[in-house]
Amino acid sequence: MAKKSKQAKKSKPKKAKIDPVPKGFRTVTPYLSINGAAAAIDWYKKAFGAKEIVREPTPDGKL
Repeated sequence: MAKKSKQAKKSKPKKAKIDPVPKGFRTVTPYLSINGAAAAIDWYKKAFGAKEIVREPTPDGKL
């Protein structure tokens, strides 16, 4: 069985660097996607004192 040289053992294919944060972006914006969103929003308001900033219903009235 052939042995690998020290150089061959050390050299691994380099992976391309991928920046997880695109240029110009500096924040994270969390969001939820749930069924029964209107009821959930009401509960968040009561339970946590949340404030609704914007509501964008679809044409059929769903959130």
